[in-house]
Amino acid sequence: MFKNPKILLFDLAVLVVLIDQFIKYFVIEKIPTTGIFLVNQTWLQLKIELLYNPYIAFGIKLNLWLVYIFIIILLSVLMILFFQAIKKNLLLQAIPLLVITSAAFSNLIDRVVHGGVVDYLSISVLNYNWPLFNLADTLIVLGAIALIINETRKPICEN
Repeated sequence: MFKNPKILLFDLAVLVVLIDQFIKYFVIEKIPTTGIFLVNQTWLQLKIELLYNPYIAFGIKLNLWLVYIFIIILLSVLMILFFQAIKKNLLLQAIPLLVITSAAFSNLIDRVVHGGVVDYLSISVLNYNWPLFNLADTLIVLGAIALIINETRKPICEN
């Protein structure tokens, strides 16, 4: 009746990539170059606008070949950690690792296809502009937070 948990995890990974890529396709094809405001208040602005970001997190500039080496190493480490968590049946560790890996893979697809990550969410609070980001970036951060919470909840001394 129910699928194998490993198959469900694979389905989750595919779903993360497909949803992220669909949103990016929609933004590329349907959002005007000037963008659109979802919220436009004096203290808060939320806008959808397209940016191809060739850099890594928070606009850190690296040579292109260093970016790809960094991403390949990061994805490899994440996959190793994910398979170790699956082997030990640690789903609370495996799920965030899978979400992070899937989201990072989706951003890698952008780099290969578009020459940079497709960022589209712009937030400005009290005239502080946060760097543009996307759903995959958000999932990476939320996955990392989930891993940190999971690690802090473990007992310090296991007998």
